[in-house]
Amino acid sequence: MNNHFMEMLPALSLCFLELTFLAVLIISMHSLRKVIGLTSYYMVVSFILVFAQLINAADISLVYEFIDIQMNISSSLLLTTFMASLLITYTLDGPIAAQRLTVACVVVSGSFFLLNTISQTQTQWYGFMVDSEKRQFFFEFFEKIRINTAATLGAIVADLLVLPVVFQIFKNRNFGTYFSVVISFLLTQVVDTYVYSLISNYHSDQFWLKMNQLFVSRAFIIIWLSVIVTIYLRLNEYGKKGGEERNPMDFLRAVVSTYSYGNLISQHSRDWEGR
Repeated sequence: MNNHFMEMLPALSLCFLELTFLAVLIISMHSLRKVIGLTSYYMVVSFILVFAQLINAADISLVYEFIDIQMNISSSLLLTTFMASLLITYTLDGPIAAQRLTVACVVVSGSFFLLNTISQTQTQWYGFMVDSEKRQFFFEFFEKIRINTAATLGAIVADLLVLPVVFQIFKNRNFGTYFSVVISFLLTQVVDTYVYSLISNYHSDQFWLKMNQLFVSRAFIIIWLSVIVTIYLRLNEYGKKGGEERNPMDFLRAVVSTYSYGNLISQHSRDWEGR
């Protein structure tokens, strides 16, 4: 077992470095949002989600044979960073900013889903020229992307509805920042993983096995990711300011009412008063 672990150490180290790089990239873009704007921040988070679909279609996985767990690089590592960006945005910028981040990611992922579906159709329809030897390969490749992009969209919406609420509940109960982050990540992952697995593996006989493996593999990642997120929150003095307690249900009410007709009129009125 020790020999096998040593053989796996380079692959494990590469995954660790990749996760750290993605987390630092997201944090760096968020910290520069007041200098270069939010567009670049949204683009980076959305790009990671789109890139994750390509990695997923390639079926790149890390196999822990010594504990019999297979970690899909895309769903376990890349998609988990979205939860980090969502929580950072919610805690430091507020509920509306978290909604805007989610909307940006949904629009980008949805557009990618649509273009992928069109490209998949073009590999089969008469009138489009495709190498006959590669036709089936590209069809299956686009099909994997289509299914997993749909699963990602479901997971993104689940994260938006669950993560801020769970985090705020534990933070209001005076849990430490790190424990609030890691517990909210783990509990959100229960819903997130179920939604993702339900859409991507609904037809599989090994649905529960694959879901369990995805949950366990992401749990290891979340522990380290929570450390990075907590450090960033503390550097921004989150938890030291007075009046930070929020009602967790206010976030869900904000999700429903933000784009309501009455709220839009009120927002436009405030804008005109400011002008």
